[in-house]
Amino acid sequence: MGRGAALSENQRAVIWRTYSYHAKQSPILNVDVIFAVIDIFMLDTFINLLILLVMVNKMNNAVTELLHYIISNDNEKVCQILSEKPELLLKIPMEMRKEKYIVTAVSERYGLFEELEENEKTADLYHAVIKNVNHQGLPSLIHYLPSYIKTEEILLWMIDRKGYCIEYIDNPTEEMCMRAVLSNPYAIYYIKNPTEEMLLIAIKNGNGVIFSVKNPTEGQMIAAMKTQGLYNLYRRMPQYYNAVLEYMKKYGASLKHIQRKLKTYEICKAAIGSSPHAIKHVNKSTLRKHPDLVELDATTWEKK
Repeated sequence: MGRGAALSENQRAVIWRTYSYHAKQSPILNVDVIFAVIDIFMLDTFINLLILLVMVNKMNNAVTELLHYIISNDNEKVCQILSEKPELLLKIPMEMRKEKYIVTAVSERYGLFEELEENEKTADLYHAVIKNVNHQGLPSLIHYLPSYIKTEEILLWMIDRKGYCIEYIDNPTEEMCMRAVLSNPYAIYYIKNPTEEMLLIAIKNGNGVIFSVKNPTEGQMIAAMKTQGLYNLYRRMPQYYNAVLEYMKKYGASLKHIQRKLKTYEICKAAIGSSPHAIKHVNKSTLRKHPDLVELDATTWEKK
């Protein structure tokens, strides 16, 4: 109706007097907001206007500030407010909710999905939220997605960005499981019956993953080069010769945890080469037989 043009002089006077009072209570509120809302909802009766003012009176400063920026079409400010207080989305009349407002709020609080009107829950909205959410929040977002949105393409996209998503997917495919482990080696903890390839990838890239494997093979122990303290006595991990040899090349100080029968010249040399402290755990008979180990120890100290 155009900024209250259909109002009589007396009615406009009442609006202005009432507005003057509310403006003191909520400084952010201005008369442009009042009349813009009138225009949007086509409020052409005096009773509706009074109802509007009563509603405004009940609004807190955050709501009136939000309304002000919506009317001003300041989308950046609106989204900033909604990212900090996503619950305010529900204070915005549905007719005024832009998709970007919904995406911003729901990305911060997924439970708001359930508060939206059915006609607002479009595929485009779900896709926009998925792309907007911080990757840390992707796993828990899956719970709020309807089944028709959870296509293999979408789930793989989410898994590639956050491997832990695999925990929330019912009956994941082998490709999903593999992509999850490649994204995050610790996702292996949420995969039932992983393949040997998946296990090796997880063990190789995840510090400590090997400790969750029952009866690890020699190949798996060799893959665990990122795991410090692999042979600590309380772990009681199996000691395969080739696996121990590879480990000593990187963590020579762990020689003290290696079985006496495995402390061959080759393994001792590898251990001393990576850590001069390892010589303290070399059998004396080995040192007498191979004096070059003492020379290697001195050279390793010089390098340190």
